[in-house]
Amino acid sequence: MNGYGLEKKRTGPLGKRRQLLVLAVVLGVFCVFLFVIRFVNAKSNVKKIMLNKKSITLTVGDSQKLKVKNLWGTAKVIWKSSKKSVVTVSKKGRIKAKKKGKATIRCTITYGTKKKKKRILKCKVTVSAKKRKAKSVVYMTKDISPEGLMAVYKKLNWNATGKTAVKVSTGEPPASNYLDPDLIKDLVQHVDGTIVECNTAYGGDRSSIALHRHVLI
Repeated sequence: MNGYGLEKKRTGPLGKRRQLLVLAVVLGVFCVFLFVIRFVNAKSNVKKIMLNKKSITLTVGDSQKLKVKNLWGTAKVIWKSSKKSVVTVSKKGRIKAKKKGKATIRCTITYGTKKKKKRILKCKVTVSAKKRKAKSVVYMTKDISPEGLMAVYKKLNWNATGKTAVKVSTGEPPASNYLDPDLIKDLVQHVDGTIVECNTAYGGDRSSIALHRHVLI
């Protein structure tokens, strides 16, 4: 007891040992706490690993890149196709559609340092046939008459709607090459069209509207 009625605390070897023991316990608890946090975060990261797509529809000849999202650490990724004849996949996850059909792309992820773990992700791929371009059809006739032109137009099985322009080439001298207006009259009136001609840029008898009018009228 001192003069103020207070008891002095021990600061000898025994007191220092207690302080060190308390400090060691606190540090141990803190390390355990950090370990638990890292373990929980690692587990949560594994659960979030996924592909950027679960299913894809492609046309023959198309290609697309698959990616693993939220991949962490030094993980090993292996890609494999269930039907290489339908769709192939590269080492980096790029798939290419080969022919019509269905297949599954399998992504195997191996992770961990001491104890290896595996996770398998899948993406379903549907490949449709490539659409064939419609073949162009050319209609020709030997009947060079108003009736012959109308027959060719009706063969198209198509009706012009809205504002319709009829592009013609009126021809140039000699006069035998001029287009006879009576030849196209029925067709132009049938589609309620407007005759369209182009002035030539090189001069001559088709370089102005007035000259075209002279031929058509």
